[in-house]
Amino acid sequence: MKKNLLKTICITLVAVLCMGSLNAQQARKLDQPTKPVSQFEDATTKITPSNRAVIYSEGFETTTIDIFEGSLPTGWLRSYKGEYNWMVVDDQPNFAPECYNIPNVINKVPPFEGSQFMALSWIDCGKGNWAISEGFALTAGETYEISFQLVMPGYPTWNETSSFECRIGTTPTESAMLSAHLLYTKTERITEWTLVSASFAPPTTGTYYLFFNDNTPLTPSGWGIYHGIDDVKVLSSDLPSCDPAKDLTVNYEVNCEATLSWTAPADNPTAKYNIYRDGDKIVPGHSSTTYLDKPLPSPGGFNPAEPHKWEVRAICPTSNESTGISVEKPLCKECAKASNLTVEIKDNCQIAKLKWDASPDAKSYEVWKDGEKVGDPTVAEFEHIGDYKKETKWDVYAVCEVGKSDPIKETTPACVGINENKFNFSIQPNPAYDKLTISATTNFNSVEIVNFLGQTVLTHANNTTTTTTIDVFSLNAGVYFVRIISNAGTSVQKFVKK
Repeated sequence: MKKNLLKTICITLVAVLCMGSLNAQQARKLDQPTKPVSQFEDATTKITPSNRAVIYSEGFETTTIDIFEGSLPTGWLRSYKGEYNWMVVDDQPNFAPECYNIPNVINKVPPFEGSQFMALSWIDCGKGNWAISEGFALTAGETYEISFQLVMPGYPTWNETSSFECRIGTTPTESAMLSAHLLYTKTERITEWTLVSASFAPPTTGTYYLFFNDNTPLTPSGWGIYHGIDDVKVLSSDLPSCDPAKDLTVNYEVNCEATLSWTAPADNPTAKYNIYRDGDKIVPGHSSTTYLDKPLPSPGGFNPAEPHKWEVRAICPTSNESTGISVEKPLCKECAKASNLTVEIKDNCQIAKLKWDASPDAKSYEVWKDGEKVGDPTVAEFEHIGDYKKETKWDVYAVCEVGKSDPIKETTPACVGINENKFNFSIQPNPAYDKLTISATTNFNSVEIVNFLGQTVLTHANNTTTTTTIDVFSLNAGVYFVRIISNAGTSVQKFVKK
């Protein structure tokens, strides 16, 4: 008797899965649901996944397969008069060995997602074959979207008709199910996995259940139709939006790399972001407020010879997106670099004078010393005060409308410290707090105070005398250079501001 029962179960399960070879990726066709037929007829809002939350979902992947007891997900129920009607199956052979040679077993329908789905495996009676989902909470006044994947191929060699329906209600009993709100019905075969979706506006707040029913007459041989469902979802109504990010800038850098920078939204300072280029999401869940987008031939890069639009959307705490902020940029051409950089160290190893041949595309230049930017000249020369008694590396970039060039480079060796000052002078006191007195061996015309970046922060006219006093109280504490200029030339010394 057990052996006969086992064979019966094997034949039944093969019939479920022997549906012909299908391509799951070709199966995502939208099958329009029937219009709701009860007092909820006006609930017709479509799915918008980006701004909806998942209230309930079941993909049947965590259910333990038990073909003899008829496995179901946690919280699901059956209402039936036969045996093993609705049950979870997987895409691997799990039958007794004598079942493997039954025709078409290798052509069974694979699941829509994952490796498991729920199938109607055996029909003894028509209208009483219901699968009942776990309960989930819905709120009156909201509109929800119910969706699932459905396949109804039947056994390959049979020509029986089929009937399927999905309902939603608040009481998981057979009598209540028959009068529950109808979401969807179908009477023809579906040979590929098909997306079914329908809207629902609950009249009252409470716990609701989904009911999946087969109502197929038995064939002359005593078998019925076979259905599968997968990827069941209940999506919420539109989620509230959150503040967008602010102040997006996009700048082309060396070799047309695009640097994006923005400010976090005030209501979500630790937000993550989805980044889009020309309408396509290129980075999901980015965690900082800067991003470097690279041009081709980098994988997924953009064409620098075309204009582009970048957009940043904050991910809200409810997982939907904010409105986007965007910047459109013209095409990026590579900026021609300057050439023939020369560096002269003079004035007792304290002044570096740089010159180069201009770039035809440059609107300005960036001068870098030992990896730190020290100036932004608009002409093809630059003078910097510092201590050059050690080797120094220089880089000069041309800055164009759409980016900056590769650098031209030069390295100056350690200066030997020959005194190149044109005349001698003294500084008192040094370090200085508020007043600085300068005395020279010759008349001088003016004084400049220069910081360590080569920037002139204070100038003082001297009216051609040998002594002057300068107020340095307003300067920040640090190391500075005093450069005095006379008809005989220039001399430089270092001083410390307390």
